[in-house]
Amino acid sequence: PIYDSLLPTQILAIDPCFYFGELSKGTLAGPLPVEDDVAYVPAPVDTSTIQLPTFVENIRDKLAENIHEMWAMGKIEAGWTFGERRDDTMGLHPCLTQFQNLPQAEKRYNVQLALQTLRTIIALGYNISMDKPPARIRAVRLPNDPFLQSNGYKPAPLDLSAIELTQKMEELVDLLAENTHNLWAKERISQAWTYGLNEDSECKRSPHLLPYTYVDEAIKIANRNTASETVRTLLVYGYILDPPTGDVEVVEGKVSLHSTHRTYRAENTYGVSSGKWYYEVEILSPGSVSVGWALTDATPDVSLGGDEASWGYDGSSEEKIFAGLKE
Repeated sequence: PIYDSLLPTQILAIDPCFYFGELSKGTLAGPLPVEDDVAYVPAPVDTSTIQLPTFVENIRDKLAENIHEMWAMGKIEAGWTFGERRDDTMGLHPCLTQFQNLPQAEKRYNVQLALQTLRTIIALGYNISMDKPPARIRAVRLPNDPFLQSNGYKPAPLDLSAIELTQKMEELVDLLAENTHNLWAKERISQAWTYGLNEDSECKRSPHLLPYTYVDEAIKIANRNTASETVRTLLVYGYILDPPTGDVEVVEGKVSLHSTHRTYRAENTYGVSSGKWYYEVEILSPGSVSVGWALTDATPDVSLGGDEASWGYDGSSEEKIFAGLKE
């Protein structure tokens, strides 16, 4: 009996249990602690005004397919196998198949997720440009056991092992992971779902309709893995993600994504070492804008002229800028 495990000074207490955990997995839990009673209103990044350049939109379907391949690999590693009908108890899933064979709804979800991720990256202030893509991109070679499914499908995600993310890219991954949750929650709420202590599709209840801070750790890990794979997929295809530059404002303990300045660079760069060169710029927006030159190894995290790797000219103040000094 449970009371036999009590210490001499302990008293057995029985509290009402409103949450029974995941019974199919033999997990019992309860009662859940109540963090607060503030209504949760998901606020994903607004991307309604974002227009993707053609060279960025071209990567959409490749991103969507690799998102599926990574998901499928993870599912199989967790013990799932292909089945004509989904069965959570038996671990069967009909989406463990080639991307082109997915149901239209599932395929559309992956494509929209990839598209929304690209728009979010730009909305967060990152600049996407194109470098020379590698000649050949390899896929991970997985063993037949356990990855080869009864329908002949075996996941083939891109080999991203050589891609290492910088601190700025890791910060982007965290932002994308949280935004993915907010997008999902907003969609669920628009479909009349509400918070519930247990998942119930018939009554449209979900225990995950919570602020990201309180979301189950497994969901956070899954969201972050998807975001990380997406960013690394962009990088392996030769895309360059320049983070926002400048000071970041802090308001009420939250980081504002609106930086005081950012650096843009030409889609094509030309290294020069002799002669005299010039280029023309058309300024289409008001405010302080600097133009100039930069070395090929100049970091986008520093404003133009902010270090010894670039030279800038501020037309509004009529000042030359180099190594952080103005004259």
